[in-house]
Amino acid sequence: MIRRFPIQGGHPVRWAIAEQAYARYASFFGKDQSIERMAERGGFGVLELDFFLSQYTNVYLLMENKWPPEDEPWDRAGGDCICSKCGEKYFDHPEHPKIICLTRLCAGKLVKL
Repeated sequence: MIRRFPIQGGHPVRWAIAEQAYARYASFFGKDQSIERMAERGGFGVLELDFFLSQYTNVYLLMENKWPPEDEPWDRAGGDCICSKCGEKYFDHPEHPKIICLTRLCAGKLVKL
């Protein structure tokens, strides 16, 4: 049986593909969260997977000094967390306009779901 990795909002992918995306993810965020734990939490989002597998996107952000966003600090959070300002899940908030793996909450705080 082929091992699959869950994708939020999409179909599971082969584990080997997720490992490639995770390697790039870990280069940005570190390995505090293992790929196994990430799978337990629902895996990558569709756009997140695209971001981490897309060499062009990552090179563009690095060349434009858009990553990491040092001028806008961010935290990790679960997408099911509830926003204290609007009462909606973090999943229901908009993505950062240039860094698709970050979400902007109502109070302006950035989070990596």
